[in-house]
Amino acid sequence: MIRTVAGIVAPEAVAQVLPHEHVLHRITAHAAPTATTNNSSSTSVAPSSSLNGIRNEDLQAYRVSPLALGGQNLVLEKEDEAFRELEILGQAFKDDRAHARPLVVDVTLPIEGRDTFMATRVQVAQKANVHVAVVTTCAFEKIAATFPMGLSPIDQSERLAKVMETELMFGFTAANSEGALNAAQIGAGAIYQQIHVTTHILEEKDTILARGIALAQCRTHAPVYLSFSFDTTTKSEQQQCILAWIHELLRHDAKSDKIVVCHMDRWSDDNDANTAFLQTLLHLGVNLLFNMIGLSTVSDVALINPCITASTAATFEPPRDRTIANCVARLIHQQGSNLNQLLISTTLQQRIQYQRYGGGGYAYLDTFFKQRLLQHHDISDTQLQQLTTGNPLRLLSWYAPPAAPDVPKEYLKCSICKQDFEPIVGEYFTKFAYTYCGTKCLRRHSRRGFTPLDP
Repeated sequence: MIRTVAGIVAPEAVAQVLPHEHVLHRITAHAAPTATTNNSSSTSVAPSSSLNGIRNEDLQAYRVSPLALGGQNLVLEKEDEAFRELEILGQAFKDDRAHARPLVVDVTLPIEGRDTFMATRVQVAQKANVHVAVVTTCAFEKIAATFPMGLSPIDQSERLAKVMETELMFGFTAANSEGALNAAQIGAGAIYQQIHVTTHILEEKDTILARGIALAQCRTHAPVYLSFSFDTTTKSEQQQCILAWIHELLRHDAKSDKIVVCHMDRWSDDNDANTAFLQTLLHLGVNLLFNMIGLSTVSDVALINPCITASTAATFEPPRDRTIANCVARLIHQQGSNLNQLLISTTLQQRIQYQRYGGGGYAYLDTFFKQRLLQHHDISDTQLQQLTTGNPLRLLSWYAPPAAPDVPKEYLKCSICKQDFEPIVGEYFTKFAYTYCGTKCLRRHSRRGFTPLDP
């Protein structure tokens, strides 16, 4: 089963999956200054300013610098805009299967506004007729600050794992302006970890974090998204950093087929070094996510982990769709089994990616990119279905409700309501061969004259 903001969903109720998107977020409020930021035009944006639309004459400024002009471009908090974009996606699949809806995985983290907009996110998803899943993460620095002195590294990892495991299995309470939501209603559908790497030699805190993620993944079987940003701009060093982290996770028994490495578009250019790196990852059994499809049509800048790093290596020019399509098709044709490890998405992160501002929106993958793969790269409908639906569903269909706790032996069962209850003197009653959990059930049976109960 799949965890969504509206509850548990069966895989057959999903028409297509966008495994790496943003629905509502407020990245601007926490984004670190980057090389794309013009200090004279990028300032902190007030919540009310994000309610303004984006002017056509400002699109070029946002294309060059996503944080320009007060950062309105990176504040996705307007409900009607999000609804219109998701509605287009929902309408695209309305006639395919009456009960099936597209699924959008919103990878917005708590620091980016996951909890702040949760009530709105639930309402928008229901009105737009789409499923939306959210993610959990390990805020290592925040959690580590609560550790008692002298706590061993293994115990630290255990505590990190428990935080993620709780949000995955039992849900979380999202505080917002409309009050707290019931924790049982909102459960995370995946683990999403942003990792800023300075060297391929892992420090102790990296090992603690990797062990914690592996523990949470093994216990829940949830997928683990890894989003890497780097201090270095050297591709070979970046590749070493990614491999070091994956090997560390595998060393702690994380399941390789549940690991998703994001932003693989960075290595989509056709050269021997990139091809060798992608093949190395595939041989390790991990999944490769190409999630910048359509971005180059509206923006010259891709932002990776903007809230945790100011590194210039965390921003780069996104590859064109043709380059990404060539890479995906090449990997599929090189070895058929590669198909099961590939994922594609659009990562709608900036407002200029909305259709109303000239972008492709959430429907871009289905409307344009799929046709490119079908017509120009000899990809079959069956392969495309596996790429856009089968693979992400395999990752996200992990949830099984926790087993109900055993009823304590000293508990009794009410003869009327059939509920188990703790026998507290003065609060329960017995009469003849019957047991009542309280006065309400006793009165119900009394009005029936204590007649024998139906078996």
